[in-house]
Amino acid sequence: DGEAAALRMAQQLIVSTPEFHTSNAVRPSGSSRSIPESHPPKGVPYKAIVYLMLSGGADSFNMLVPHTCAKKDMYSEYAKVRGAIALSKSCLLPIDATSSNQVCERFGINKYLPTVQKLYNEGDLLWFANAGVLTQPVDK
Repeated sequence: DGEAAALRMAQQLIVSTPEFHTSNAVRPSGSSRSIPESHPPKGVPYKAIVYLMLSGGADSFNMLVPHTCAKKDMYSEYAKVRGAIALSKSCLLPIDATSSNQVCERFGINKYLPTVQKLYNEGDLLWFANAGVLTQPVDK
C-alpha cells in the first residue's frame, strides 16, 4: 500500500544519504550542494518523525528533567544521581505532562531550549526519552 511504500522509500533515503554511513564520520567536500527542485504542496497534512541520537553532554537529562511529581519525588532522585551537573529548577522551562501517563505532572526543559518548549506546548514535538542503542545485553 502507499504508506508501506512511503516508509520503505524513507528508509532507503536515510541509509543512502551521504552524511549517514557506518562510521558516522562526516567529511565535508568543500563544494556547495545544488538547490533541490521545489515541488508543489499536495494539500494534505504532513508529519515527520525526526530522531536525534545525542551522546555525551547533550544527553536527555540535560534537556528534559523531572520537575513536579506528586507520586514520587523524581526531581530529588534526578538531583542526587546527577550531583553537580544537575539542572536546578530555576534553570528549567516547565512543560505540562498531565495528559500523559508519566510519573510526573510537569517536566522541565533546559532554559537554553525555549524553541523546544514552544514546539512541545504547540503539540509539534514529543519526547522518546531513554531510547537508543543498548550498550550491553539485558535479560528482562
